[in-house]
Amino acid sequence: MPADKQLMDNMEMFNDLLPCSQKAALLFHLSYLCMANFPELERKLRAKATESQQLFSSSAILLVQCASTGDNIVKMLFPMIRVAVEKKNAVLAVKILEKAKSWIQDTCNKVDETVKKYETLDKDVGDTCSDVIKTKVEKERETGEKTAEAKALGSRVNALEVKLKSLKEESEEVEKSIKEENKKLEEMVNKIAERDRKFAIAAAAVPFIGLVIYGFQRLINDPTDRATLSVSKSHLEEFNTQRKSLRSQSWKHEMELITLQMEYSKAQIKIGSVGDPSQLKDVQKCLTRIQQILNKMKQFWETTGVALENLKQKTFAGEDMIEFLGDCQGLFLQSLDVAENAWKSFGAICMHVKDVFRVQSEGSYKFLECSPSSLSGRSGRRMKQLNELEPAPLAVQDKESLE
Repeated sequence: MPADKQLMDNMEMFNDLLPCSQKAALLFHLSYLCMANFPELERKLRAKATESQQLFSSSAILLVQCASTGDNIVKMLFPMIRVAVEKKNAVLAVKILEKAKSWIQDTCNKVDETVKKYETLDKDVGDTCSDVIKTKVEKERETGEKTAEAKALGSRVNALEVKLKSLKEESEEVEKSIKEENKKLEEMVNKIAERDRKFAIAAAAVPFIGLVIYGFQRLINDPTDRATLSVSKSHLEEFNTQRKSLRSQSWKHEMELITLQMEYSKAQIKIGSVGDPSQLKDVQKCLTRIQQILNKMKQFWETTGVALENLKQKTFAGEDMIEFLGDCQGLFLQSLDVAENAWKSFGAICMHVKDVFRVQSEGSYKFLECSPSSLSGRSGRRMKQLNELEPAPLAVQDKESLE
């Protein structure tokens, strides 16, 4: 089947092509939303999205050029060739055919260049996809290391908090013991004062029980009272030593805890700065789908190139008969009629399919003007748009002209 007729008959291909530019824009948008913590990948993705936008736009322009070339051949050159043939002016007919050949070849060259551009972009997107996979592996490893570091710090923080809690409980017990011992001493001093008037007068002049013990213990005459006070004094000294030690330990651990908590917070921030590697899996899927779209576009242009070659053959099918216009005039004009119908159909196809390559709305790539971090919350809406996107119905005219 001729390639130009194949283009028209392949309805499924057109239905698949119609939403491609919008799909590509949405897939790039979804990928871009995941790039907040991956600046290098963001730069590469931005470049590929821009190239894709430009290539789709230039494809639409090229399709208009293809249609215009066919229209000019049909409306300008073919009438001139017919007149030259009817007047049996072979030289003029050859010149006009050469002009048509030049126009067609120029269009074929542009189509070939477009095919190469799609191949290059497809390869570049594939390379970016490979970079995403590589980054994902690296970030998973880095995240694992940072998570392990944070977990270890968290364990140390928890251990210190438990230790400080224990020290606090010990300190409370020591303070309780000191209060109880002071109460015992106070009761003992009061009893001694009741029996010893001289000691009572001295003790009454001192406001603190501790000063009484340390300053006037020598005034106590009873050996038993003196021994009892000495024991209590030893207990208090022991409790005070414990209190001092516990305070020192608590202070040391509190300073260590503050330092560890700062390190733990930094470790948590580092984990956040690494980025979520699971998001890169979504980017990988999007880029793979973009590659599929680009490959489909490339196949279309390859088919278009074959169609142009076929049209060229039809256009110049009667070229060898020019030397024998007297005998082959009718056959030559008949070959022009066939070529003319084919060019008209091809032009109709080009003008219809150009909308495939045209960005659906001017705002489709507006996201590139913003930072990914400022676009958070949009992924759900973009995914919904992508899922709801259905191929538009085909409405190409002049299909019958190829039958």
